[in-house]
Amino acid sequence: MIANRLLTAAARATRFAIAVLALATAGAPHARAEYRLGTLDRVKVKVHEWPDVTGEYTVNDMGMVSLPVLGDIPAAGLDVEELARNISARLGERSGGAEKPLAAVEITQFRPFFIVGDVEKPGEYPYRPGLTILQAIAIAGGYYRPPGRDVAVARGDSDSLSAKLLRLVAREARLAAAVANAL
Repeated sequence: MIANRLLTAAARATRFAIAVLALATAGAPHARAEYRLGTLDRVKVKVHEWPDVTGEYTVNDMGMVSLPVLGDIPAAGLDVEELARNISARLGERSGGAEKPLAAVEITQFRPFFIVGDVEKPGEYPYRPGLTILQAIAIAGGYYRPPGRDVAVARGDSDSLSAKLLRLVAREARLAAAVANAL
């Protein structure tokens, strides 16, 4: 009975953690999809012809990257290649089409993910590509185990084994009596 309750609680906690992680990492890479930028991602932009634009920038809460000379450029929901193309196009417009600058964008820091629920240390953690739900739970210290839970489980196991021992002793006595009467 205790084991069933623990399994039910663990299953509930797993479902909850999965839902939270899925929501927290919306836009995270999947096996066939590119990582999509979102708020708090940090990117490095390089444009050889435009050194003023080169630098590290954070995607703000409006989903924009604010670049010198160009202003705000939408970034949320784009992959790094799409953002690089947009920056190059804006720079081309800015130069009046006289040059065709090429921008390169790379992610220097992924946005954090948040995990709550029945884990030891709920909170904010740095995301890394390929992070699985089990890895996220492990990063958060694993499933929460209240103090004394192991003692309660052991006590339940001990009580169960004591009852089984008493049943076996009684059975042994009955069999010994049956054998003694048969002789």
